[in-house]
Amino acid sequence: MALSKVSAADVRLNTPIPYAIYSDSGKLLLNKGQCIQSERQLDRIFSAGAFRDAHAAADRDQAQGGARVHDPLAASIEAAPAEAEPASTSGTFPTLPSVVESCQLTLDGEGQAPLSVAFVGAIEDQALVVSAPGCDALQPGVAVEAKLLLGRDLCTFRTCVAARSADVPGIVLLAYPASVRRRAVRRHRRVPAAIKAQIMRNDSQCFATRVVDISLEGVGLSLDHCCVDPGEHFRLALRLRVQEKTHTLLLNCVARNVRLRRAGDFLVGAEIRASTVETRALLRGFVFEAATGTTS
Repeated sequence: MALSKVSAADVRLNTPIPYAIYSDSGKLLLNKGQCIQSERQLDRIFSAGAFRDAHAAADRDQAQGGARVHDPLAASIEAAPAEAEPASTSGTFPTLPSVVESCQLTLDGEGQAPLSVAFVGAIEDQALVVSAPGCDALQPGVAVEAKLLLGRDLCTFRTCVAARSADVPGIVLLAYPASVRRRAVRRHRRVPAAIKAQIMRNDSQCFATRVVDISLEGVGLSLDHCCVDPGEHFRLALRLRVQEKTHTLLLNCVARNVRLRRAGDFLVGAEIRASTVETRALLRGFVFEAATGTTS
């Protein structure tokens, strides 16, 4: 069966889908006519590939005497360029996974430098909670622009400081945003992880680390001290459990950014380079199982 990519922009929540949707390996994910109920389910489906039968529309047209039936989904797929830059969309604040990689707040006013804060969580329809010790400028009523790196997307929205905790130093409540602009900044979605691993530098030194998120082409690493610099190449040894089996991988990586989240906690964002077909298959399987909640 020949498969065609389905665009996420053309699949609407709580609306029957016009085709069966398959993973990139051909596994049936949703039957024709089913509805996607939530943003989380939508993310899980598209992390698995999201394809449809390329011949379905052609067969339907032939059955109707060659008359072309207008299909917004098919038209969008055929018209969109393969490498088109993802468009920004507006909507409600997304359902959050357990890991937000980074969060920045910029106060209103010219020349204001962004403040890096730690995202704690969301109280739905009420407030967002961040930890910002030492940021005395974040006082109730102050307007800010927020940016969150969430999976593949950069989420941007305007809000204001609603309150500061009187009991826990540094805890700040932001007003829950009415609208959020999301823009895909990565080709592949990252999923949260908690995997012990080892960094092997080119000078033969080894350092223990923990994988906090992973995708087909990238990995986030948590370290208690900075042992790699941006642009530095290294190997990463880890074990992934896929389809109830544990696999040992040795990934060639290059550090792209290093951030200090708090004292003794560094986050390294690294690109996975030149992985084999077998390695990519294991990474794809792990991401799919993690995103769909089927990881054993």
